[in-house]
Amino acid sequence: MIIILNKIKEDAITGLIAGNEITTVAKTVNVSRSTIYNWLSDKEFKDEMEARKKQIVEEGNAYITAYTLSHIEVIHKIAISNTDKRTALMAAQYLVDRSLGKMSNKVDADAERERDVIDVDILNEVLDEDEDFQ
Repeated sequence: MIIILNKIKEDAITGLIAGNEITTVAKTVNVSRSTIYNWLSDKEFKDEMEARKKQIVEEGNAYITAYTLSHIEVIHKIAISNTDKRTALMAAQYLVDRSLGKMSNKVDADAERERDVIDVDILNEVLDEDEDFQ
């Protein structure tokens, strides 16, 4: 079923999906806050908003999937070439875990007999600092 909303409602959906507050969206599209709340109760409006969110997620996943091999290559380079043993271990462990189907935002690293939990975001910091990966 194709739902056709007017430009104002389309702009409101865009603002809401972007994370703007209802007051901000209302001012942007030049309607009252209560109008936005009424629209949020409307089935067609909600359905369109959910369809747009789903489309964003699908497009994001397609983008990530398209570059998966490049991302793995970068992590592999970190794992085999980084002088920081903890970072190299973390990158290698991440690759192993992913290949085994383990999904996690954290990677465990056993460094000097102490159990540390290291955030995967450290990989991004290493990438930003290392000229070879830019």
